[in-house]
Formats: sequence, structure tokens, C-alpha cells
Amino acid sequence: MPLYNGTFDESGYRYRRGIEDRRTAAAIQLCRCSGVVTQHLRSKDVLAMVAVTLGFVFLFIAIAGGLRSVEVGLQNTQKIYIHNPWLCAVISYAVALIGFSIFLAVAAVVSDPPWPTWADVRNMPWWAPFGGLVGGVAVVGMITVARYVGIATFNAVVITSEMLVALVMDDLGLMGFAAREVTPLRLVAAGLITGAVVLMARSSTKPVSVPERDAILEEAL
Repeated sequence: MPLYNGTFDESGYRYRRGIEDRRTAAAIQLCRCSGVVTQHLRSKDVLAMVAVTLGFVFLFIAIAGGLRSVEVGLQNTQKIYIHNPWLCAVISYAVALIGFSIFLAVAAVVSDPPWPTWADVRNMPWWAPFGGLVGGVAVVGMITVARYVGIATFNAVVITSEMLVALVMDDLGLMGFAAREVTPLRLVAAGLITGAVVLMARSSTKPVSVPERDAILEEAL
């Protein structure tokens, strides 16, 4: 079996020896970033580590997706007691700032995390730090409107909009991502997910009485 020396070309997508498939090489690079690929590995070992690493990646994504529903519940509960949606958003981000500051401090003590240079900061696009603010739109949505449609429908609509925007970003290779062509199969998957959202919304709709309608309108105004 061929040996792989762990050297990537300048594009970072493929090995100079033995591997020509960009997707496989990118997965192996992910393994190297996770510290599981050593300097010399046989192809069977590489493929096994790729499978295990990708399994953990998808498990992490699934857990993060489940926690998103929990987040909707937390934001809705906070709105019930705090009342002001903007104050709720500030509190949420303040708690997140404290939490991630603690994680950063712990990581700096127990490991050697990478730190940017001044050149990295100067070369970073001006819009890159606005991720949290853009994500705040979703947080405000959780606080203000999720309770009117339910967690399932809210998340279904969010996932659909995320997927459609992501397809365009993938196809154009925007914001630092490698271009991934929008194939007919991906479009079919997008259509099926959109159809599922429609069914979810219709099954979640319930008649609203006049007093409930008036209370909703009064709170919105």
C-alpha cells in the first residue's frame, strides 16, 4: 500500500503523493487539524480516521442543531419575564461573552491556541466581525415571534432559509468557502425540505380566538 507523507500542495486540497480526490484530501486535512493523522499512514488507516473524524463532525452538528431548539425555548422564557426584546438580546449576548471568555482563558492555560498577528487583523475583511450581529437577527426572531408559530415551525423556516442562502453561497464560493456547484440533486433536496416546512407550518396552525388575536396585536403594537 502507498504511504502518504502528509504534505499538501499550495491549494491545501490534495496530497502531492497518491491522492487526487479533493474531497478526500480535504477530509484528511481535517483529520490533521484534529491531531489524528500522523506523518506516515497507510491508505486503510487514513480512510478509517477520515470516517471516524467525519462521524464526530456530523455528531457535533446534530447536537448543535438540537441545542438551537433549546435556545429558542430559553429566549422565549426570557422574553416572558424581561418583556423588552432588546434587553433580552443584550442579556443573551452578555452571557455568551462571559462564557466564551472563560473558554478562551481555559484554552490559553491548558493548550497553545493559535493567535492572530497584527498583519492577520489588518488583512481581515471589515465585515468579518459582524457575524454575531447578523446572528442576532435570529436571536431577536426567537425572542419576538417564535412563540406564535412554535419551535418546530420556527426552526423549520429558519433551516429552509439557511439552506437556500447556503446553496447560493456554496455555488459562488463566497466568504472564504470553496465553490460547490448547485447540482440537480441538491435542488431536489432543497425542494423536499421546503415542502416539509410547508407541511410543518400547516400542521402547526391553529385557529385564534378574537381575544387572543387582540392580545397579540396589542402586544405587537
